[in-house]
Amino acid sequence: MNRTSNIKQRFAAAIERLDGDVDLLCEMAAITAPDCPAVLEQIESSLGQGECESAAAPLHKLKGMLSTFDADGVALEIQEMLEHARRGHLQELRQSFDQHQHEIVQLIDEIRGLAGASQQS
Repeated sequence: MNRTSNIKQRFAAAIERLDGDVDLLCEMAAITAPDCPAVLEQIESSLGQGECESAAAPLHKLKGMLSTFDADGVALEIQEMLEHARRGHLQELRQSFDQHQHEIVQLIDEIRGLAGASQQS
């Protein structure tokens, strides 16, 4: 299976939302990927300092950044985290973040791969 086939399989729903435009998805990844680590760091910093409410803005931003690529998976989990942050439920937020951090990082890595595919085209 070649790289384009892998991209089409992994991001089928996102590509469908973009009317089949794989190149556009790759371009969007190239725009999104560089900012993801800093936003993730902001969330981790807020949680590390016990500042639930200050995690809300970067969570919202991360959800928006990632929802293009995975609207029904990681983005839904981040929405749940965002609701915990807005309600001030620090323990639940930390637990959810810890539980889903690997999935978030994995998606960010996959988006970086898409960005790389854009730059190779």
